[in-house]
Amino acid sequence: PVVIGDARFLGTLRAAGLDRARWVVAICGTTGANIEILVSCLESKQRDVAAPLNLLVHVTDPDLHCLLQERLLAGHASPGIRLATFHLHDRGARLLLDRFLPAIDRGLPFGDDGRTRGQVPRFFLLGSGPMSLSLLHWFARDYAVRRQNHKERLEIVVCGEGANE
Repeated sequence: PVVIGDARFLGTLRAAGLDRARWVVAICGTTGANIEILVSCLESKQRDVAAPLNLLVHVTDPDLHCLLQERLLAGHASPGIRLATFHLHDRGARLLLDRFLPAIDRGLPFGDDGRTRGQVPRFFLLGSGPMSLSLLHWFARDYAVRRQNHKERLEIVVCGEGANE
């Protein structure tokens, strides 16, 4: 069935069959809307623990995502609801780095190819949106963790609208 309405409201969710749902994935255009859906689901009647509602919520704000993850790890959840949050840009950045930049994972010293020996390694990031920020965060973190015994520095160049902020 197709239900026309605002998914942030419990009445709309109930009309769509929330009481019979096993999975709810909130991946609307904003974190605010996704959190409102989360709150509406939590306000719904208590679920049967034997048949819990699996609720996946996309949270684009990294600080809010971390806060919600901490709350979940601390056991702040409703009976009969399994809640998980995810940050699509963050997850995508990890997958991208793991798949396409394996030299970091191997821990090879930069310059071992004989062409760049003695040069500061440079990471160019073209774009300054949410995905770019996640890539920058994880690349720098991985570099620092895997290269902590090396003295070479990493030069990061970001090109994009708002990159100087």
